[in-house]
Amino acid sequence: MIVPRTGHAATQMNEASAIRRILETLEVPGDGVLQVHASFRGLSQMGWRPDATCEALVDFMRDGTLLMPAMSWSIVTPQHPVFDARSTPCQTGVLSETFRTDFASHRSLHPTHSVCGIGRRADELLSGHALDGTPCGNGSPYGIINGDDTPNEVFVLLIGAGFECCTAIHRPEEVVSPDIYLQPTECSEDYRLIDLSGREIKFSLRRHARRVRDFQQYGHILNAQGALRLSAISDVGFIATDMRHLMNVVFDRLSKDKYAHFPRWAYGLGIEDQSGSCRPIGT
Repeated sequence: MIVPRTGHAATQMNEASAIRRILETLEVPGDGVLQVHASFRGLSQMGWRPDATCEALVDFMRDGTLLMPAMSWSIVTPQHPVFDARSTPCQTGVLSETFRTDFASHRSLHPTHSVCGIGRRADELLSGHALDGTPCGNGSPYGIINGDDTPNEVFVLLIGAGFECCTAIHRPEEVVSPDIYLQPTECSEDYRLIDLSGREIKFSLRRHARRVRDFQQYGHILNAQGALRLSAISDVGFIATDMRHLMNVVFDRLSKDKYAHFPRWAYGLGIEDQSGSCRPIGT
């Protein structure tokens, strides 16, 4: 579904009315679950403020649940092995960090792929992340959502960004081909996790393998299926899609070709190295 582009006049609207108009037009259910991934630069250049934008999103989802990534994969490392849900900053942009510090009531306990949230299902979706030794395991919000069968309830919203930042796509990778898309078991890393109450636990993690991935292909696939809801304010795109449908598409793609996320393989050129190896962070 393509929604007409909103012109420059819309940039003069306050964030609350603009966000509400966009989400209503994209038919995002306000009583469902919405995970937002955002590159805020374009909106910032139009005078938007991250705090007002977060407030508008929270207000729209007041009867549902709002989630944003709060990742710290290059901050919490074997050299700095402590994750504190109260103070570890996220590296997923100013909107996510503003949401974490000023709006979120919950933060999942995970050293690299933490998620923040507020609303009806926040505790359910975020309380079990530390039960898994991978970023997107069964107890992660992605695993829980993937196992839930309520249709048309859970949506991903990409603001000024594409599917390259959509964390949910990693969930099928971990299920279908963990030995390709996760670091080898012998490369597991040990961390200390501190929750919002100050309780500390030990955690062993298999990180995602540091491979170049082609996630943009799913934008093309979903668009061809008519499964994308598209709009824009000036030059900033808003892309919404059903998260479970997205994951089903990814599961199907990887089940047919487990190397489908490797660009060279996906484009028919093959790959030189199909084995996993331990690689330091930053390489």
